[in-house]
Amino acid sequence: MIKAIIIEDEKPAAANLAKKISQADSSVVVEATLSTIEESVQWLSSHSLPELIFLDIHLSDGLSFNIFKEIKITSPVIFTTTYDSYLLEAFELNSIDYLLKPIETSRLYDALEKFRNTKNYYSENIYKLIQKVDNSNHSKYRLIARKGLEHVPLKLDDIALFYTENRLTFLIDRDGKKYIADNNLSALEQDLDKSKFYRANRQYIINIDFIKGYKTAEKVKISVEMAVDTIKSPVMISQDSAADFREWITQV
Repeated sequence: MIKAIIIEDEKPAAANLAKKISQADSSVVVEATLSTIEESVQWLSSHSLPELIFLDIHLSDGLSFNIFKEIKITSPVIFTTTYDSYLLEAFELNSIDYLLKPIETSRLYDALEKFRNTKNYYSENIYKLIQKVDNSNHSKYRLIARKGLEHVPLKLDDIALFYTENRLTFLIDRDGKKYIADNNLSALEQDLDKSKFYRANRQYIINIDFIKGYKTAEKVKISVEMAVDTIKSPVMISQDSAADFREWITQV
């Protein structure tokens, strides 16, 4: 099974393309149909990268090339468009083909054959390894946070810390702004780069780039001062974790 997504702002065109894909190759399963740059960035930020993307160039909120500026994408792309003037830009990205609308069935077959040949160039184990590494890097690139009714994509490098309070998970960015995160600390800990983020205690995960300093407290604990004004109190590292913290902060 080949997992794919369609990014197309015209519903009839998206439905027609999905039908043609199914007819051309039943092993290609369309996981999602997205219609805007914003929706695409949000979906790609919260899911594993698909094995193949069908991408219309003109979307209702701009050119789809802007998606690549917002998030790292390593999946092969088959571009679909009414215009042939974006051919150069498309092939500077991850394009394996460029289909002009209305899409001819024979051209779609050829594009899928190119994808299969590219995929089969590598052994199955190497291909899976590449996908695993790419998805891991992708998951560590950014996340979607909430501020009121607004959903905001944030780069993880810009997040100073995560913390839990009243059964909610919050994060503070480099400017001291506070957002709500959808996942709890345990789930976040699994996805974060452990060379940059440290689970200080049951309440905090901290980013090494925003540690202002630390010192011994109460003889056995460690008191960590964060370089964001929003957090007034130091983050405490317990006696049991003190040695682990010192090893982590000196290795990175």
